[in-house]
Amino acid sequence: MSRTVAIIGGGYGGAAAAKALDEHADVVLVEPKDAFVQNAASMRALARPEWAGKMFFPYDRLMERGRIVRERAVSVDSRGVLLASGERVEADHLVLATGSGYPFPFKFEDDLAGQARERIHAVHGELAGAGRVLIAGPGRSGRGGPSRSPSGPRRGSCRPTSGSARTACASGPATSMATSATRARPAATYG
Repeated sequence: MSRTVAIIGGGYGGAAAAKALDEHADVVLVEPKDAFVQNAASMRALARPEWAGKMFFPYDRLMERGRIVRERAVSVDSRGVLLASGERVEADHLVLATGSGYPFPFKFEDDLAGQARERIHAVHGELAGAGRVLIAGPGRSGRGGPSRSPSGPRRGSCRPTSGSARTACASGPATSMATSATRARPAATYG
């Protein structure tokens, strides 16, 4: 008799566990979304909406034997998972891979990839029409700040262009929008 493994969460860890365990156990992936979301591409997709199609991967191709239950888990115990619908998934082993939570645009609350793609396109339209876009903070999307190099700005840093309210970025996903802002209107806030 094969063991049943219930995996709660289909993000990076949950999807990897489901794929790895598929040939060794009866895997049940509990995940409300219809597709794996490559969250690392979300900021690039806002700047270049054609990327939105490259960041969603349907779960139906993840496993050969396992099954996906498109539900939210509300609790777990030593025998399995209670789902939001009131149904249970009985399991011999549990993998809790619930991931992290960040506000949009880094994470999506939408369970359907199509809706998330629509939201990306809508926000891109608003950002493209904004007179100014502020990119702040450290990390992948906001790598600005003073240069420490005598040869000029470091890769990824942004600086005002002379004689305008526009911003020029040395590189990064926001480059096209930051350099194409033409109208002076405040950017919308999302989150």
